[in-house]
Amino acid sequence: MSRSVDKSLRRAQLHMKAGEVTQAEEIYRQVLSKFPKNKQAIQGYQSLTTPPQVAVDKLIGLFNSGRLKETVIFGQALAAQFPNAPILYEILGATNLTLGNTSETIKHYRKLLHLKPRHTDAYNNLGMIYYDRGHFAQAAEIYQKVVEIEPKFADAHYNLGNAMTQMGDLRKAIESYEAAFAISPKDIEVLISYGNALKDYGNFKEAIEFYTKALQINPNLPDIKNNMDHALEQNSEIDKLALDYSKMTKKELKSPEVIHFIGNIFATRNYNDTAIDKYKQALNMEPDYAEAYNSLGIAFKNKNNLHNAIQNYKKAISIKLDYA
Repeated sequence: MSRSVDKSLRRAQLHMKAGEVTQAEEIYRQVLSKFPKNKQAIQGYQSLTTPPQVAVDKLIGLFNSGRLKETVIFGQALAAQFPNAPILYEILGATNLTLGNTSETIKHYRKLLHLKPRHTDAYNNLGMIYYDRGHFAQAAEIYQKVVEIEPKFADAHYNLGNAMTQMGDLRKAIESYEAAFAISPKDIEVLISYGNALKDYGNFKEAIEFYTKALQINPNLPDIKNNMDHALEQNSEIDKLALDYSKMTKKELKSPEVIHFIGNIFATRNYNDTAIDKYKQALNMEPDYAEAYNSLGIAFKNKNNLHNAIQNYKKAISIKLDYA
């Protein structure tokens, strides 16, 4: 048994000298599967995954000094010798990302994630590549993994919000920006994106709050000032229309009829998500409100959610049989 092991270890060393790392790795694994405490096999296997610190320091030095092409050449040479060293793929991924070599970047980050499945920075950078390519669903899926692994990763929440915004899912975008804001309340990019998502959703009052926070950090944001003025104008108009309707119908501002009317205002301005929220609010107050179900059906139809549209139309008819 001992002679067989010694023979296997000598073969592994010969493969290493010949640069045949994969073959050497397989032999070490076979030995360790039978003799997990064999020191020579452990050291040999570790030597495959751990480049000398001098070589790693040299690679990092090349990257930090901006000698990116040299970093790639030297890093690939080391990776050929140490194919299971995560640090090499981390540096190669970052280098190719800086150079704009997206296919190479993806390859190296995928390899890194194979070796270290919970490497959140690799996931986050990979998500940025897919986002820049316009593959927003793939980017969102990757960012979701990051926040599941590391819930306090503010950049990942923010990036997930951006991907959801591009996909038109403002509800999820707002949730993600909210999570990023809770972790980094003074990050101006988070404040601006959060405000924009709230404005596009139709939540003008909260949008104004976040624009105000952003302007307190940097008053020189002309686009944000314009967005804030637009939100103020929209909010003021809607409040006035709601008040006028309340006076005309002699209904309280918080009555289901006025809330339904406010939903109609949002719907006519293509803020269908906010309209849906208002209609649901009215229905929570008055469950047999046929007109609100009909409006809810229209809003879902406008969002191309035909299943929910049909269900709400049916509900309206069940309440009001002659509802033409």
